[in-house]
Amino acid sequence: MKMERLFKEAWKSEIDSGIYLSKDMKTELIEKVISQEGERTTRGKWIYPMVLTSFVVGVAFLLLISIQNVPFGLMVTSNQQINNEFGLRELIFTEKNYWMLGAIILEIVTVLLFFRVIKNTKRWEAVLLTRIMTKYLTTLPRNLIIQGLICIVIGMGIFYSSLTIIKYLTVFFVMMLNCLVSLWIIRGLDRASCPHCRHQFSRKELFKMTWAPYSLKCIQCNENIYQSQHSKKKSIVFIWLPLVSHYGLGFLGIPFQIMIFSFILVGLFFNFYIINFTTSFSKKDEPLW
Repeated sequence: MKMERLFKEAWKSEIDSGIYLSKDMKTELIEKVISQEGERTTRGKWIYPMVLTSFVVGVAFLLLISIQNVPFGLMVTSNQQINNEFGLRELIFTEKNYWMLGAIILEIVTVLLFFRVIKNTKRWEAVLLTRIMTKYLTTLPRNLIIQGLICIVIGMGIFYSSLTIIKYLTVFFVMMLNCLVSLWIIRGLDRASCPHCRHQFSRKELFKMTWAPYSLKCIQCNENIYQSQHSKKKSIVFIWLPLVSHYGLGFLGIPFQIMIFSFILVGLFFNFYIINFTTSFSKKDEPLW
């Protein structure tokens, strides 16, 4: 709103006093007003779609369970009483339905966090998917419809899957959440640079430097640089999160091979991508911890 007011004042001043505004300045002011208007309409609107989507999926979940487990003859016969074995308690409290409900909750959180990460990561603004989402998902109803449809479609797939597949999907959603949380933490960060010459290291350079000895030299200026203490402390979060989440999967009876495979994939994602944005260097040798 502030930029819009400034734009109107500058335009009025040009008309009244004949002050010349260049074409580039006019274009820049208009783009700032439009971008701020888009931010104003979408900022802080994530709670409502999350709650509403969760409610819709929950109601659909209970309705489908009732329809699937109650014979058709009992539903169409108004005078016949449903036996107690078809009660709602017996329909819900089964092992498959417990896993199904947990997988659907993880799926909803994964979808919502995926959209948040894509739209809020600045360095992905030129990516095709980000441009499409920025162009078409600018209002709350559009966000709600798209995210709700995706959640319902995936939820329907979970509902009609076997118990084994639901367990595998649970591991997949846990793995995705680990990656998405890591991406959310680094959404505003860029690759590390030299504290002396400010040279920004490439991904290949950073990968070599992270596995090199403790004391390093900048490739550009050949000055000694050291991994900062802040960088080491930040890495702890990315270690404990997958450890705790996959350790919890072990208590749920997930096969050890599947759990380790998921953990290795999260570790590879961290070492080949996340570490490029969590690593930082200092001029002086700092304590390890």
